[in-house]
Amino acid sequence: MPGKRITDLQVIKYKALRGEHSQEAAAAKTGISVASARRVEAATVLPSQRPPRHWRTRADPLAAVWDTEVVPMLQGAPSLMAVTLREPAIIQSILAGQQPKCMSLLWFQRNPLPTDWVAQREVVAGFDS
Repeated sequence: MPGKRITDLQVIKYKALRGEHSQEAAAAKTGISVASARRVEAATVLPSQRPPRHWRTRADPLAAVWDTEVVPMLQGAPSLMAVTLREPAIIQSILAGQQPKCMSLLWFQRNPLPTDWVAQREVVAGFDS
């Protein structure tokens, strides 16, 4: 299942079943994909014994403005939350489920909206065309 980590128990069970069954059958009985089964066979240690990842998987989209714009705003008004930096009509459309289809969490992570509400409206208006 995508998004779920493979446990040590699944790896041990897979390796035990692999002696009797094909890769596909052992993976199915263990509850992992065939691609994951290939990774399990290539791995030398159990998942719990792997060192934690220390690198970022994608660049931080707010890195350029975090210290100069966002932090001062949040410190100046402690009641602000990150979502309150969005233009109110954008927030209302998201809460009502009426935002443009391409505006998803992934989109927000990769495309930070400007802090100016007028500029935010212009970005969102571009989706409708």
